[in-house]
Order: sequence, then structure tokens, then C-alpha cells
Amino acid sequence: METYPRHPLTRILDQRNRVDAASDSTMGVIKSFLLTRRKQTQFQHRYRFRLLSEYMGFPKRSWPLALEKLLGMGEGRARTVIKRFTPWIRAKYRLAPRSCVRWAGMHSFLEHANQKGAIPWRFKTHGEYRIEKEMLGVSASYRRHLGGFLKSLAGSARSTIINRRCALLRFGQYVKRHRLDHITMTYSQGCDWADDFIQNSGFQPQTQKSQFQAVRLFYRWLWRHEYVRRSNFEHVGRQVKAVKRVPVVLTEPEVRRLIRTAWTPRNRAMVELLYASGCRIGELKSIDLERVHWGTRTIVCQAKSHKERILHFGRAAEEALREYLPHRSKVLESRGTQGEPALFVNQYGSRLGIVAVQHLFNELRRRAGLGRRVTPHVLRHSFATHLLNRGVDILSLQRLMGHKCIASTLIYIETARVPLTKIYNKYHPRA
Repeated sequence: METYPRHPLTRILDQRNRVDAASDSTMGVIKSFLLTRRKQTQFQHRYRFRLLSEYMGFPKRSWPLALEKLLGMGEGRARTVIKRFTPWIRAKYRLAPRSCVRWAGMHSFLEHANQKGAIPWRFKTHGEYRIEKEMLGVSASYRRHLGGFLKSLAGSARSTIINRRCALLRFGQYVKRHRLDHITMTYSQGCDWADDFIQNSGFQPQTQKSQFQAVRLFYRWLWRHEYVRRSNFEHVGRQVKAVKRVPVVLTEPEVRRLIRTAWTPRNRAMVELLYASGCRIGELKSIDLERVHWGTRTIVCQAKSHKERILHFGRAAEEALREYLPHRSKVLESRGTQGEPALFVNQYGSRLGIVAVQHLFNELRRRAGLGRRVTPHVLRHSFATHLLNRGVDILSLQRLMGHKCIASTLIYIETARVPLTKIYNKYHPRA
């Protein structure tokens, strides 16, 4: 049997005078599930388990038995139990719909049980059900072609796939609503759809541009697979011009104040590394300790589209990282997760998530007294702007930022305060 570290909140699971205790395998799943949650969340889950036990006809104190019975059910029966559990709570305790869903939701526990092998099936999330419902709003042939196109995006980022799917579902619903066929749509029909979308969607120009780009990519895929003779959407929606936004940038004193505000070695190391390397939040999350090369002060991380890129950091970031490593080792030893490869870990000894980093920056901004919104990407913008202010050339900055196209780097020309007179006098041969 797999062993788990002791925790004060697991004492209720170890009462020896209980005669109706669940099996060891079920108790192991429950313990591992509770130990990966925060203290407040543990109490919420235990309250939810007691309600489920009462709904299933067990005494409240016997909720491990109720969970064991739930895990022993088939997928259809368990889904019915969870589906009816929500209105039962709403009727008995008079909870608001949102609070009712929060207390009645068992998706996280069932997902954890599936990962541990306690159940052979996987409970679908609310988002997956929403996608299935939206799929019903398009025709069967469009649904089949959309599925093939999304499979071709397997190497792209998850957010890219989600945005493409949402955009093409909106387009498919328009096609079905106007009784059109996406295979035989003409250029004029495409222009009518574009005009209707621009006028009635309510989206910003950047979102509208992404919508038209998704449809163009979809029809290129249909043309490559010989579903259509030609793509009639190459010039549809080209009239939309996205508004260029100037990135939000912190000054150098504001960055120093943000670093001094970090109240733990881990937080300080994260802020120092984000500012020293200009990495994205996803790249920060993917960093493993063994990929840090201290001699050259470089880090190999996983960038966008599952590619690798090299990050550079300086002396201040190295000092902050070395100060953080002993605290990381203590956390891993206390949680029994010494094999965790991630550089930045949470209090449970697992890889730090993106949402946790975002919450950290909200607290940092509040403590530092900065009026503007501060995110990890703001530090990336500040990294690029401060390098330009100190005279770095644009091609070197493109490599440091990991940009594939130099147009993405040129936006920082607007934020940088480059002394053109000084540069002219330094480099022109007859200045």
C-alpha cells in the first residue's frame, strides 16, 4: 500500500473505534486527495463528503463508506448520483445556485481517483460538457471537419487550440443558422458573414481579427485535404485593423521596490528570474532544476509550441536562486516528494501553478503600493524596455525575448526612451 505523510487533518480517517471504516485502498485515495489541498479547502471537501453521505443514506460520520460506494459504481450510475446531488442540496439547505454547485461538485475528487486508478472512467468537466453542447449547434459534416482540423493543431499551445475551436464554433453556428454549406460557401457569402460578425459580435478589433484568421486557417486545411477546390476566405475580414496597444512597463525603481517587497526566498527568486531573463509565466512554470546551468548562468526551458529556448540570468538572480534552494529542499523532504524536478514548488511539494503565480503578483502589487496592474508579463515588457534604454540592438533583443518575428519585438520601440542624439553622435562616421 502506498504510504502518505502524516497530517493533523487525517486523524478523522484513523479513528480505531470506527467499525464502518472503508477499505485501505479507498482510505489511501481520500488521504492523498486531502493532502494535496489547502487547509481551508480540506475542510470544505470534508463538509461536502458528509453531505454526500447523508444524501446516499449513510450517517454523516461514515462518509468514507459513501465515497467507497461511489467509487464502486459504474460511470452512468455515478454520474446520475452526482447530477441529482446538486438539486438535493439546493432544496434542503436553500443554497444559491452558484454556492450549491461549489459545495456539490465532486469533479476534483473523481478526477483524482481516476489518476490513482481507483475508477477506470473519467468524469467530464463542466467545460467539456459545454463544448459538447456547442458542438450540437453545428452540422454533422462541419463537426467532423472541425475535429480533423483541431487534431492538426496538436503541437500548438492549449490556449491557441481553445481560441481556434471557439472561433470556428461561432462560424459553424452562423452557417447552420442561415442554412448554408461550409463546403460550397462563396466569397460573397463569406463577406456577408464578416460584415454581420463585425457589426453584431461586440468584440474588439483584435478578437475579430483572430476570428477571421481561424476561419482562413480552417479553409486552408480543407483545401489541403481536397474538401474544397479553393479557399474563398483568404481576403475575407482583411479590413479589420487591430489597435496597437503600448505595453505596460514598470520603471527601474518600481522593479527594485517589487523585488524588495517579496516576503519569502521563493517569491524573491521568482521575481528576480522573471525580470533577469524576460521569460513568460509558462516558461517559468516549466523550468526544472537540472536544466539550470550555473556556470554559464543559463536555463533551458520549454517555450511556446513545445519548443526549447535558452534563458539568461545575472548575478542578482543567481544569488536569489541559491538562497531559495535550501527552502525548496525542506519543503520536498517534509512532503516526501524529493523526486520533484520542478525548480519552483508550492507548499505541497509539487510544481507551482500559473494561477498561484498570478495571485502572488496581485499580493506583491498591493504590498509594494503600485497603482498600476502588475503581472509576470509586465516584468517581461519591463525587461525589454530597460535593455533598449541601455542601448541593446533590436536583433539581440529579439533573441533574448524568444520572438519568432521581429515585428513582435518592434513594439518596444514605443515604450523605450532611446537617446537618439547620443546614438547618432556615437555611431555616425561624420557626426
